[in-house]
Amino acid sequence: MDDTAPQAQPLHQAIRQLLNQWDPIGIADVVEDEYDSYVPDLVALLTRRASAKEVGDYLWSVETQRMGLTGNRDWTAATAVRLVALMKQVPA
Repeated sequence: MDDTAPQAQPLHQAIRQLLNQWDPIGIADVVEDEYDSYVPDLVALLTRRASAKEVGDYLWSVETQRMGLTGNRDWTAATAVRLVALMKQVPA
């Protein structure tokens, strides 16, 4: 994420922290950049003010289709709500 514009770095870092809390693989405490490849898609969703459902659907797709996990719908939805809440701190 070093190539992000300086003004975008706090948002990227906040998303990264939430993804590491989401941690569907269970390795964020060992590999802190495991979910960084999903940050640009989430930035795009969040900056267009996507709903928590849209963000949750994206995360669910990542978890179940890309990662091939059975998933935890409730935890994924809760993470999506926290991600959307980040944008309340960013001017429209």
